Amino acid sequence: MGNPFYLQEVPVEAPFCNRAKELKELESYAVAGANVVLFSPRRYGKTSLGKRIQRMLVDKGFITFFADFFGVASVDDVAARLAKAIFAVTHNQEPLWKKALRTIRSFRPVLKPDLEGGISLSVEPSSAGRSGLRLLEETMDSLGDFISAAHTPVHVALDEFQEIVILKEALQIEGAMRSRIQQQKGSYLFIGSRRRVLLGIFNERQRPFFQSAINYPLKTLPVDELIEFLIEQFRKGKRKCSKDLARKLVTQTGNHPYYSQKLAFLVYEHSSKVTEVAIN
Repeated sequence: MGNPFYLQEVPVEAPFCNRAKELKELESYAVAGANVVLFSPRRYGKTSLGKRIQRMLVDKGFITFFADFFGVASVDDVAARLAKAIFAVTHNQEPLWKKALRTIRSFRPVLKPDLEGGISLSVEPSSAGRSGLRLLEETMDSLGDFISAAHTPVHVALDEFQEIVILKEALQIEGAMRSRIQQQKGSYLFIGSRRRVLLGIFNERQRPFFQSAINYPLKTLPVDELIEFLIEQFRKGKRKCSKDLARKLVTQTGNHPYYSQKLAFLVYEHSSKVTEVAIN
């Protein structure tokens, strides 16, 4: 097998270190219809955790959408990313695809062959006359219509949600989204790494989203469980790593989820046998 550690986002099917408590609690909140704000410093695994929760929800019969707001450039961009997330999930499922085409009025999907022989999906506004807040409002209304028509629980994850504050219409965006989300039967997971900015959206009394979601901080991984995870991953890669050496790796990174994987990745790449010499 190749390197058992990951430098990029950990795929949902890959081994995941612990987070059993978080997975159980966040799944329970979603099933109960609660909205949650998931926050931590960068590289703690929030995105991977959110996608794993959604995979668990799909197994329970949910429809799940995941939109990434990192680098969002305009209100139109916010609306387009939401619409694309809906079409991306539904386009391979004919009954849902028909519902999406019928209910998502603000955008239409554009499907084109890509260079790898697959299909690329993008969206374009259905009407040239709509833009800005009006376009976002129609998209949120359309999402609400889809949720109602689906007759199935729906979960929406919005990654790096705090990025909307960089837009000049930030408060209007918050108001437009909040007023519609509170009328929908779906549950939302708001994910972000800029803690102060993200929590400001939900904890400041004058903001539209004030006290509308459960604050859920993601902490570092437990040291002992991270050590066992590293040992097991080395074992899967046919290399032995002692507990003492695994502890040294974890100590070097302050048991940070991403940097522990990165250091282990590099050690694995540069050693045929994991010894203390390999990390000095």
